[in-house]
Amino acid sequence: MTDKDFKKLGRRDLLDIIYKLQLSEAQLRDENARLRKELEDKSKLSEPGSIADATVGITELFKVAQETADTYIAEVKKTSAETELRSRSIIEAAEREAEQINIRAKLKAETMVFEAQEEVDAKWKQLEENAARLLEAHEQLSTLFGEFTTGSKYVEAKS
Repeated sequence: MTDKDFKKLGRRDLLDIIYKLQLSEAQLRDENARLRKELEDKSKLSEPGSIADATVGITELFKVAQETADTYIAEVKKTSAETELRSRSIIEAAEREAEQINIRAKLKAETMVFEAQEEVDAKWKQLEENAARLLEAHEQLSTLFGEFTTGSKYVEAKS
């Protein structure tokens, strides 16, 4: 862009261009710093003894990683043990509750059987009484019918 083109741009456009240039500059600085660091790291590796230093660093890194892994495994085992204890507790509570429900159900069933037996006994007694009355009525009818057909009382009643 020429100076003339810049003069034609508005304030907002100029600020936008400046902002984009600053972002680009910041990115370039970051990339420059990163490249300098890489160069510095590579130059350290080429120095005598730097491989030994790197080995020591890696050994320390592995040591820290192993300690971290051991700590993690210990925490997992601890959490697993706590979870198992909670699970056992929940299972035991559920078994106790199931046992109580079973006892209540048996009592309810026994009560229902007892009440049904009482009802059957009462109905049976009523049936026996009805049967006895029926038999008695039958005997009376038989007697009356027998007397009626033989005419003993009927004849006596006429005379």
